[in-house]
Amino acid sequence: MPDKLHIALVIGSMRTGGAERAFLNLSNAFVKAGHRVDLVLVEKTGSFLALLDDGINIVDLNAGQAKRGVSAFRNYLNDVNPNAIIVAQLHVQLMAMMAVGKANWQGKIILNEQSTFSQNNKGFKKQMQYWLAKWFFRKADAITVVSKGAADDFVEYFPSLKSKTTVIYNPIITDQSERLAAEKIEHDFFKENVPVIVSAGRLVVSKNFPLLIRSFAAVVREKEARLIILGGGPEKSNLQVLIDNLGLQDSVSLAGETSNTLAFFKQAGIVVLSSDYEGLPAVLIEALYCNCHVISTNCPNGPAEILQEGKFGVLVKMGDEAGMAQAILTAIKNPRSANGVQRANDFMQIQ
Repeated sequence: MPDKLHIALVIGSMRTGGAERAFLNLSNAFVKAGHRVDLVLVEKTGSFLALLDDGINIVDLNAGQAKRGVSAFRNYLNDVNPNAIIVAQLHVQLMAMMAVGKANWQGKIILNEQSTFSQNNKGFKKQMQYWLAKWFFRKADAITVVSKGAADDFVEYFPSLKSKTTVIYNPIITDQSERLAAEKIEHDFFKENVPVIVSAGRLVVSKNFPLLIRSFAAVVREKEARLIILGGGPEKSNLQVLIDNLGLQDSVSLAGETSNTLAFFKQAGIVVLSSDYEGLPAVLIEALYCNCHVISTNCPNGPAEILQEGKFGVLVKMGDEAGMAQAILTAIKNPRSANGVQRANDFMQIQ
């Protein structure tokens, strides 16, 4: 292969999520290194589009759903002929592999696993995708997984791919992180002289924001505080109902999507992750970079690996509302520590 490559990164969209953030940073880094980069999207949407380097060519398959994008991606491969494709998200990976089978293209295929595969393999639809993956994934040249725990999980499902599977941490901290963290956030909660806790992620069941909200309800019974949850998703209305039922309308804000979580984290100083499972949660790494108190459920996979079993933050048992509430109260009563910055830099984009 030539030193300067034509690389296609393939993903569903650029909505705010961990996989999308990883592909944002990878795309920008590859362009900075002098490579030709196409960002191929099933649907061209999402707030991260605004943060892409101008040198990135955005390819919109305009398919709406990955299963409808096979023909468009096959045509892209035949017409453009990149040296390599890097593909995230199971439904998009299956689309890409089906297209490769029908295309006159001989480049390298790298599949990127951003989460815990077993946790995403539940239900009839996901089981069908898994059986398709068993057939198609063997044709990949390499599989990269974002944490050791997630890699072990992946290999358990695909033992024949163990020799092709490598752990590569996402590049979370970039040359833009310092500037982004310094931006001023205009949110009413920051105008009040009360502690603010921030969490971020897609509003989906796996992020278990109800656990955080119920824990926060216990916090405000002892100490006045505010909670900002960043992100959008299908669980928004359910979360708002829970907030209303608990009487937290004035102290919890579902603030929607943002392309700059770092600024929220920096201003707040306390960041909480309440997920049931992850892969390598960027939220925790960004929080460490911002000198925040970091609290996370000890879920599979990523939090214990990032926080080094609690050295750089508090790990709470999954489902432990009282434990999470106590961890938040302790963080409120103590000044933030800077000892997490060095750990965050272990996830720095190569300059």
